[in-house]
Amino acid sequence: MLVVDRIPMLCKVTALLALSEGAQFLSNGLLYVTERLRLGPHGATSLVVRLLVTSPGLKNMTVEVNGYTSSTCEGTDRINNTTLTGAVVHSATVRVYPEGIVKTDTESAYFCANENLIISTIDNYKYEWITAPRNHQSIIIEMKAGKSKNIGPLHIAIGESRSQADKMYRISVGDAENTITYIGRGKHGYGVQLTSIETPGILSEDEWKTFWVTWGRNTICFGNGSVPHNNTLLKWRMDKKIKIQQIGFASSWGTPAGFRTQARNENLRNLSYARIKASSNSLETDSYKELDKTCTVT
Repeated sequence: MLVVDRIPMLCKVTALLALSEGAQFLSNGLLYVTERLRLGPHGATSLVVRLLVTSPGLKNMTVEVNGYTSSTCEGTDRINNTTLTGAVVHSATVRVYPEGIVKTDTESAYFCANENLIISTIDNYKYEWITAPRNHQSIIIEMKAGKSKNIGPLHIAIGESRSQADKMYRISVGDAENTITYIGRGKHGYGVQLTSIETPGILSEDEWKTFWVTWGRNTICFGNGSVPHNNTLLKWRMDKKIKIQQIGFASSWGTPAGFRTQARNENLRNLSYARIKASSNSLETDSYKELDKTCTVT
């Protein structure tokens, strides 16, 4: 949370933060915490809070900030209620899922520059979804296989929606005991396999492997590395009627996995990151504004 003193006087600030049931502040283990700040004329500072979420569902955070003018920055003088110069109350909702998805958004129209996502997959072939970049037709993905008896496959789905399997393509990486990668049609393994390539050892349990996916000009391309169209492994012509709007990630039955994504925006020269990792139930955030949109917790 950013606190700004917009008047040419010293200001003392009291911030009361409160959470709904099922969450607590790490600093005191309670549903509420009070912070006191001192700001110089036109000064600003950030207030950092750390949360522990103990149960899934909707969680609410309310912040009440009161500012008082002061003749000194010292802490010896008492705050007089008659010196109150401003008060702000703001609430935001955080949605927590057991598998752990965190989404932070700075309310920009540009996915690539300002949206950060964290998602977790669990080993039940269930997809976790993000919205495709709005102004670019590519994404960089880092993948790491979890510790299991057999490595892979890991799946990347791109499609028009999250539910219509007939309007979705799937890239399965490291199938057949980490030896084959293919592009298929449909959400799961019983869909149609369109094109494949032998890729022995493409996934690793010990290090992150980087890949790229593009879908411009009605063509799906998949390759190694962080530079689209370099080291291309697979390519397939898509149905022209399908517009890519959703990207999903999943691991196969009994195979936990990790994903990190970067959505490139050449105009803004910035990156967006998503992390998909083993789930836990704690959320750390260094900005209250980051909780303005729906969030889930890792």
